[in-house]
Amino acid sequence: MKKHKIGLVLSGGGAKGAYEIGVWRALENLQVTELIDGIIGTSVGAMNGALLDTCGLEKAAEVWTNLKQSDLLHLKEDKSRLITETELRPMNNKADYPRLSSKDPEEQRVLQFYRYMDLLQNDMPKDALLQFATNIIHSGFPLTQEKINDLIVQNIRFEQQKRALYAVCIESKSPWNVKVFDLSEYTLDERRRIILASSAIPVVYEGSDGVRIRGTGYLDGGIRVNTPCKEMHELGWTQTITVWLEQKTKPIQMPSGHENIDILPPYSLGGHFGTIWVNRSKKMLDQMRGYYDTMQKRDQILRMAERVS
Repeated sequence: MKKHKIGLVLSGGGAKGAYEIGVWRALENLQVTELIDGIIGTSVGAMNGALLDTCGLEKAAEVWTNLKQSDLLHLKEDKSRLITETELRPMNNKADYPRLSSKDPEEQRVLQFYRYMDLLQNDMPKDALLQFATNIIHSGFPLTQEKINDLIVQNIRFEQQKRALYAVCIESKSPWNVKVFDLSEYTLDERRRIILASSAIPVVYEGSDGVRIRGTGYLDGGIRVNTPCKEMHELGWTQTITVWLEQKTKPIQMPSGHENIDILPPYSLGGHFGTIWVNRSKKMLDQMRGYYDTMQKRDQILRMAERVS
């Protein structure tokens, strides 16, 4: 059996995934990326893993620089009135609901979307909310993954895969089993659909059916396994670096003999709102944070690299 070197585990977290680009930049500066022979990711972690492996750091950073709000929250024209015609009230003061305003039309859209969801949760009668939820389970929110799919097609070169790449999804039907895809076992088009499926937030993008791969529907793996470090161990890696996108994280207890280095922000990257907020300055700041937090673990990372080299 082939002995693996270092496995990289990338969490899901939408727009907060810029942090993972900063982590990779630090690992590259430490000359550790050449020892990473396997990457597993959920949702944006799966997309980042494929980007970094097949296209390299600078291309991945360019993709994030050019990422627009409408790429993540792309409205379906026939349903956009559900958001654009909603009368909005001021946001409440919950921690994850920042008091933000913007002159950018795309940023206005996401603020409006977030306020709309707040309105539903707080002002809609329970029976009406239940009926609304039932409807969207079957038809999806007025959002589409069209732009995310374009991003994958235009930027990820699956034919240039260098490392073992894994993406985590869940089946779209009960009991919603976790599926870890080994991308090397699938066609190039199926790999695209796997990455798309791993980011398909249930109901929000794909209703209840998900993205179909070989006859089965799959959805965002973050619903069950947002940070798949145990799954990486089960694939054979006993030396791992795990990147978290949440501040309040309890590290997973790994089996005896497994060495893992956790990289996580000591402060919030924006909570639930940060998952959908695509803001240029925040993207740059999150990359800087990822770089700095990784460098804080420099000695520990270099010791692991020395053991596996």
